[in-house]
Amino acid sequence: MRKWISATIIALVLLAACSQEEERQIAETEEHQTSEGATQESNLAYLIQSEELTIDHIHGIGYNLENELMVATHHGLKLNRDGVWYETTKNLHDYMGFQVTEDGFLVSGHPEEGSSLKNPLGLVKASDYGENLETIEFSGESDFHFLGASFSDQDLYVINEQPNSELDQGFYHSPDGGQSFDQPEMAGFDADSFGMIAVHPSNGDIVAMATREGVYGSTDGGDTFSKWAEGMITALAFSEKQLVYASVSNDSTISLHSYSLESKEKAAIVIPHLDYDNPITFIAVSPTDSNQIAITTYDLDILQTKNFGANWEPLIQDGKM
Repeated sequence: MRKWISATIIALVLLAACSQEEERQIAETEEHQTSEGATQESNLAYLIQSEELTIDHIHGIGYNLENELMVATHHGLKLNRDGVWYETTKNLHDYMGFQVTEDGFLVSGHPEEGSSLKNPLGLVKASDYGENLETIEFSGESDFHFLGASFSDQDLYVINEQPNSELDQGFYHSPDGGQSFDQPEMAGFDADSFGMIAVHPSNGDIVAMATREGVYGSTDGGDTFSKWAEGMITALAFSEKQLVYASVSNDSTISLHSYSLESKEKAAIVIPHLDYDNPITFIAVSPTDSNQIAITTYDLDILQTKNFGANWEPLIQDGKM
């Protein structure tokens, strides 16, 4: 069974995603200025320490091998290193579909004003915290809001919302880092919505998708799916042994859960109270320590735990340090 995407189906789950029209307006009219409180590191000129960081949109998060939390925004990459925030001095692009990998990150979105890159970015591979960008495919054609990639494997998945020169609308899998794409059969996927994609960090055949009806997971590259969890799912991310996902219940309770890939058992992860209108929008799990998890919320909060929810610390509140 092949699933095709309509305009009404896309973006029902990812509450933090901005409309394409808003993104075009921002890409054409805004130019980010480095925070006044930023001070330059002499040994790392591309990154500067920020004393007054402000984030107006979050489009993805992820940990790298150094356990640094990387945050994709309307104005480039932000980085939390041992509790200290950094931002970049160039490549202040409007990043979407952000996925951290062991050698950098994969991303889509829109270039900053004045950039020589085509709009939209298509599929881009970044290294050195985004200082070096390499276009893989679809430059000037596609903006992938929903993109999932394995941390160390070559597999990636996209939801293509608008046809381009190679892909129709639909859900696609690339086993080779974006060089080629196939369309999985998706047997057993009976949800009426597509949403955020998560891919296992070392086995790219394991993929999960957030929907309004629950988490749908696959272990064969998307050819067959089964429902792993019920409820309206707003965010999800894998560690080696489990899936961590956020949901909103019928009574508007926001909660975080784990799903064991081996036992298929589900368990609650304790989080601070979140108001019903401030759901979790992104989740990241450290590739080196599965007890370290970060979450973002609709109101631009970033919270982090280093002990699987026993304690949480705010890294950003309401988009500010």
